[in-house]
Amino acid sequence: MTSILPNRMSRFGKVLFDRATGAAAEMESAKSVCALLGEIYEPGMRVLDVGCGAGHYLRSFRQRIDPGIDYSGIDLTAHFIDLARKAFPEVETFAVGDVCDLEFTNNSFDVVLCMNVIPNLAPPPTRAIAELLRVSSKYVIIRSLFADMTYLIRELLSDAEEDSALIAADGSVAGDRYLYNNMYSENYIRSIIREIDSTTTIRIESDTSAVPIDNRGELGACGTRSEAGLQIAGQLVLDWRFIVLSKNGDVTT
Repeated sequence: MTSILPNRMSRFGKVLFDRATGAAAEMESAKSVCALLGEIYEPGMRVLDVGCGAGHYLRSFRQRIDPGIDYSGIDLTAHFIDLARKAFPEVETFAVGDVCDLEFTNNSFDVVLCMNVIPNLAPPPTRAIAELLRVSSKYVIIRSLFADMTYLIRELLSDAEEDSALIAADGSVAGDRYLYNNMYSENYIRSIIREIDSTTTIRIESDTSAVPIDNRGELGACGTRSEAGLQIAGQLVLDWRFIVLSKNGDVTT
């Protein structure tokens, strides 16, 4: 872990914590997730939120879906889990966990959610998606970045663009001083899901919840802004879509 990444995570964690506690406005994407979850949710379902951050989606689920929702959240970043436990001290099911190696038995949850995580994983995303499907008995909902073609993007973490030590002579990146911001084509995502489980039904739809936004004041250069109806982070145009997977074959492809 570099000295830059914890600073960024600290800023991002505060944003998520403020949303989890209601100090900041509910995310539009949270409303979209609730709309999708509402289509399939039945009282008593067990829901797992993989990459839960500070538990900010739980606030929306309680308000829009079910105040007593049976919810568990895991995140790879221990700082985020600490914030989630602070925001929701009554919830005992927040834990540090890895989407690529979930510590749950097969079919442990009715619905498994994974919001905004897949783009930041080292490619390919096959193992992560396979794990999400493995621990779900019914549905998986994923929010991820898409493009017409697949792009594997590494954002170098540096305070100074002229930091020549970041890139070695052979083209490799020094240590772990980068984050992924990968964008996948629909054909690619569909192909790897079919390889994992050919019986899973796949629906992919755009997240049309985007509203004018500029959170660079909170997050710095890594923040997101809106231009001409598009979400942009740095020079990246963000095309967010939902992948809705059913192991029962009851979603429209």
